[in-house]
Amino acid sequence: MKRVLGAILSSGVAICGIGLAASAAASPQAEPLAANCAVESDLVSAERMADLRRGVNLPGWDRPEVDEETIAAGLQILRSHGFSHIRLPVDDRELFSYGRDGFDNRDYLEAVRRKIDKLSELGFVVSLDLHPSGLVGDLFATDPDLAFKTVRLIWAELAGVVRSFDPSEVLVELLNEPSTDEETWNKGLPGLVASVRELLPDHTFVVAPAGPQRHETLPGMPCLNDRNLIFAIHYYDPFYFTHQGADWDPDDRVLPALHDIPFPADRESGRVRALLSELRQGGKGHAAARLEEWLAEPFTGDHIQTVFDRVGEWSEQSGRPVIVNEFGAYRDHASEPDRRRWLAAVTAAAESNCIGWAHWDYFDGFGLVDPEIGLPDPGILAALTGEALEDTSQPVTVAARRDDGENDAEPACDG
Repeated sequence: MKRVLGAILSSGVAICGIGLAASAAASPQAEPLAANCAVESDLVSAERMADLRRGVNLPGWDRPEVDEETIAAGLQILRSHGFSHIRLPVDDRELFSYGRDGFDNRDYLEAVRRKIDKLSELGFVVSLDLHPSGLVGDLFATDPDLAFKTVRLIWAELAGVVRSFDPSEVLVELLNEPSTDEETWNKGLPGLVASVRELLPDHTFVVAPAGPQRHETLPGMPCLNDRNLIFAIHYYDPFYFTHQGADWDPDDRVLPALHDIPFPADRESGRVRALLSELRQGGKGHAAARLEEWLAEPFTGDHIQTVFDRVGEWSEQSGRPVIVNEFGAYRDHASEPDRRRWLAAVTAAAESNCIGWAHWDYFDGFGLVDPEIGLPDPGILAALTGEALEDTSQPVTVAARRDDGENDAEPACDG
């Protein structure tokens, strides 16, 4: 079956509203939004999709304590393992303000430009990701029209930076995880795309479904009359594994209590039984009950493969290219062998469908860097890329990766 790149090369139209086949968790808005919803499209070049084959997110790049030389050394290691894409988050609060005294974004804009320049020198294509940390999300909660206007104004600020780079070097990700409902986002997205396109006529845009960018919501996306778009999803299933121990939500009483959950995950495994007993004895029966509910059925690599098969089918049928530009597992409370198995299952499933990926993140809590040395962890790299790694005692069956030859070669995804 032809997969994503095959569809890109062979299709002349982009068709919206095609459902994810056999998806038990289909979005309630998965029906076509218009009866006649096909638009002419040149689509995105195979070369551009090849650039996005393997990547990593780089949050925190602008912190004052970041060691640029160490990061550059680590990124050179990633290049040697076939990584060619950096997703670079930028902060809405640093770029735009309504009435903040003394606000000036010129230094931040110049820092963004310099960072893109350095990454380009290292051989990476950059996705410039508007990754809001407060302003835009608050506006979507109170005044969605003003939120869309603000996103447009932010891209007007960024457009000068983007235009200083060739379209082959920088992609434009309009908004990360839009913090509004599907109906509001889908209604406003076509106008947002059109207005930013006036500013940046030649750069590839990355667009996403509302909220956490789940794969089930792709079929509900509106038809976008634009020839140069890529759709992006995020993948963190099962959440109780990838976010076990996460304590940054003060209202969450379950995830902070979880630890040492294996992958594949099974309620009958020794480690899960021990954790359930610990939670009950420690007065955290609510967490134990929720974990048992989540694990009513085992979660294996087959589940992950099925998801990416469906996404690949949607991409092929709709003629729209898709990437997964966030996925990862919090490292503080998951064992390294389990984390590696999960990462390997995700990247293998994505690559078997010619779906490019970008790991979240580089050096923070989900990072691929060994915090002891500040450089990429060889075991995590091996898991992500499918390279040889020592036996981790619980192998998980995943689809074979495509052998694309040299690291920088165009993926052979017509087979």
